[in-house]
Amino acid sequence: MLLLLCLAHAFCFEASAQSSKPNNTFSPSPDDIQNNVNRGPTVKESLIPLDPLKPFRYAWTSIDDGLKATTGLDLSLSVTTAYTTMTESLSGTEDHAFGYDVGLYGQWPLIAKETEWEGFLGFLVQGRDNLFTDVSPGALFVNAGSLAGPVDSFDDDQGFVLREFWWQQGSKDAGFQYRIGKVAPDTIVGTVSQFDSANVDFMALGQVVKLAARFPDAGFGAAAGFYPEGNSKHLPHLQLYISDQNGDRQNTGDLEEGEFYKGAEIGFRPFPMTDDAPLWRLAAWHADEQDEDGISDGYGILAKVEQELSSDGRFIGVVNYGHSWGDAPARNHLIGRLVIEDPFRFINPDIDVAGDRLGFGTSWVDPAISGARDEYNFEIFYRFPLFPNVDLSFDAQYMLDPAFIPVVEDAAPDAETFDDLFAFTVRLRMTF
Repeated sequence: MLLLLCLAHAFCFEASAQSSKPNNTFSPSPDDIQNNVNRGPTVKESLIPLDPLKPFRYAWTSIDDGLKATTGLDLSLSVTTAYTTMTESLSGTEDHAFGYDVGLYGQWPLIAKETEWEGFLGFLVQGRDNLFTDVSPGALFVNAGSLAGPVDSFDDDQGFVLREFWWQQGSKDAGFQYRIGKVAPDTIVGTVSQFDSANVDFMALGQVVKLAARFPDAGFGAAAGFYPEGNSKHLPHLQLYISDQNGDRQNTGDLEEGEFYKGAEIGFRPFPMTDDAPLWRLAAWHADEQDEDGISDGYGILAKVEQELSSDGRFIGVVNYGHSWGDAPARNHLIGRLVIEDPFRFINPDIDVAGDRLGFGTSWVDPAISGARDEYNFEIFYRFPLFPNVDLSFDAQYMLDPAFIPVVEDAAPDAETFDDLFAFTVRLRMTF
C-alpha cells in the first residue's frame, strides 16, 4: 500500500501546484542528503577569517553554480577526519585510530520545481576508511569491548559507494511527501534527532545509533510522511517506512528473500518555542526473520523528547528511550543530551564567537547479547568554526563497564581486561 501511494502521487500534481519554496525536508538528521545540500553557500563566521581552502572552494562553487544554472542539479561536499585515542584496549588490539568520511550529496529537481509538489532525485556517494593506522575510529568499539562507544561512522574498508539513490516528491505544505529508492533508514525514521551524526556533533555509538532497534543498512525501501494542515506546530505528523532487511550499501541488497524492516512514527510539537522547534517522536518497528543469517525476528518501540529550553532555541534537551523484543543489539537503551548553541554568548552576548556548539551526553545500554553487561557512557564535545566552513571539534568520553568484557573474560580467563576507560577525539570537518 505504501509503494502504491508513492507511485500514485509521482506525476499527478505538477499542473495544479502553486509556485513557492517547498518545505520538503524529510528528516532532521545532519547526515540526510537534503540537509547537506540545503545548507547553501553561506560561509559561517569563524575564529580565523582567513580561508586556507579558498582556491578549492572557488573552483567547487563555480562548478556547482554552473551545474545548478544549466541543469538544476545542486551538489554539496563534506570531508570529515577524526583521530581517536583510548586509555585502554583489549590485548593485541589498537588503542588509537585515524579515519575519514567523505560525502558527495546531490539533489536534482525535475518536476513541479519550487512548488509544494516538487519531485527530485537525491543521491549520496560516500567514502570511508582508515588513514595511517591499522583500523578506523569506527572500529574501536570492538577493541574497547564496548557496545556504546567510542565512535560511530568512519568505517574500515568501505571505500567509495553509492550509498543512497532515491526519488522524493511532495512537502509538508502539501500535507504529504514520499521517498522511494535506495535509502538509509536510520536517517529517516526511528526518532531521529538533529544531533544524530558522528560527523557533526556527538560521536559515541550509544549517542548516535538507536541500539534498541535493528536498522538494516542502506537498501531498497520507501518512506511516506503525512502532515495534517501542512506543517502545523501542534498537530501530529505520521511517517511510515519499509526497507529491505538485507540492505547493503555495497550492492542492491536481496529483495528476493522477502525480508523487510517496517516502521511507523508519530511526531508532534507540544511546547514549540520557535518556528523551527524540533519534534517529539514515538515509533514502533518490526524486523523480519533473516533465514540465511540465522537471525530471528525482532520488534520494539522508540521514543524521543527533544525540547527547546530557551525562547531563542539555543538551549536544547533531548531524551531518547528504546525497548526491543526478539533480535536487536540492545534490550533497553536510554540517551540523555543537553546542547548549547553559541555557548559563550550566554556568558557575554558581545563575545565574538558564533556558530559553536557545546554538548553533554550520557547513555545506558542493556545489551540483548548473552553474557554482556549493562554499559554506561558519558560524553562532552565542543565544536567551533576554525576557518570559514571548517569546523574543529574536541570530544571526550568516559565508558563504564564496557558491555563485552565479561564475554571476553569467559572466553579467555587469562586475558587482561578493564572496567572503564576514557576516549578522546579530535575531528575536523570541511564543507563545500
